[in-house]
Amino acid sequence: MRGSFLAKAQEILGTPVQVISGEEEARLIYQGVAHTTGGADQRLVVDIGGASTELVTGTGAQTTSLFSLSMGCVTWLERYFADRSLTKENFDLAEAAAREVLLPVADVLRYHGWKVCVGASGTVQALQEIMMAQGMDERITLAKPPAALNSALSSADVWKSWRSKA
Repeated sequence: MRGSFLAKAQEILGTPVQVISGEEEARLIYQGVAHTTGGADQRLVVDIGGASTELVTGTGAQTTSLFSLSMGCVTWLERYFADRSLTKENFDLAEAAAREVLLPVADVLRYHGWKVCVGASGTVQALQEIMMAQGMDERITLAKPPAALNSALSSADVWKSWRSKA
């Protein structure tokens, strides 16, 4: 099936199609961020996709660690919020599962360290848009996501942001 999909994709696109690993995806994401943000800072780049999350540390354009984790916004939605209920219990289960997935890589990420964290995904952009709709600036800090989430859960900001993308 995969072979027939690739053949059809190549036929439609008129160019060879290459399937890459999660680690290669992480490396390419980091390179894109490094070239668009510049500087020689130690950084952590986070890309939260639908089925996976890529975490990459590096300095300047050089990566120091690459991880592709089986944890994405769509898989977490289906697994922990299948009923679309944003309850504390669902959040607690989702957070505990995320901690479990992150635990094996946390020490390596901490070892390499970072001075700045850059989000490179639609998920991060959506959170940023919600915060800005609530009058916050675009910079995401540790204190802001819970405040934005608490406010968003009791308002229509999430719906408005989502509808504007549709």
